[in-house]
Amino acid sequence: AEPLFVQALADARSSPPRMQARALRSLGRLRSDQGRHDEAEPLLRDALARYRGVLGARHAEIAATLDDLGEVRFRRGDVTGAEAI
Repeated sequence: AEPLFVQALADARSSPPRMQARALRSLGRLRSDQGRHDEAEPLLRDALARYRGVLGARHAEIAATLDDLGEVRFRRGDVTGAEAI
């Protein structure tokens, strides 16, 4: 999956922000699943910012991305940070 997600992100750089966000989130989730949390969090935060820019403050994609960020924090052992997200 990794080469496909990396290529999807490269392809999405010239796409609308929502597609960029989707590619960032997919790669961020993969990095989290791989245990590469230091790489996952910035990808997910970038996805979140792009989603918010397009969708506003409240949307299912935003909630799902926040959940992903909380999971990254939890996996790092930062329970307080995960709960805050």
